Amino acid sequence: MRSSSPYPQGLAEELLEAEPPPSVTASGAALGVSQRMLRECCNKHLGMDLSRYRRLRGMQRAHRALRYENPDTASVSTVARRYGFRDLSRFAVNYRVRYGELPSATLRRHQRMADLTLRGRT
Repeated sequence: MRSSSPYPQGLAEELLEAEPPPSVTASGAALGVSQRMLRECCNKHLGMDLSRYRRLRGMQRAHRALRYENPDTASVSTVARRYGFRDLSRFAVNYRVRYGELPSATLRRHQRMADLTLRGRT
């Protein structure tokens, strides 16, 4: 966010990156601004409302995590919840629309790549 913002830049960035993300109400309270002011600032500086930004950012972070997590120890539901997704079926549908595959397929691909790498070394 730009320095012309009415709230502290560092705190605003921490709230945007928090896992799981705080609600709009909690974010506004932490920054000492109304929900309306927070929405206006997000639209101005992010080009979208806070909820949409957090959904997109959460989806990117979940995708990255699913690509690199170990499928023997991680689960789609754990990763989805870590990034603020409570409705797992909606998460799976939106993930598939965005990335062209189910989140479980992304997670399993990590194992296949690891297996291929190990086979190539022997």
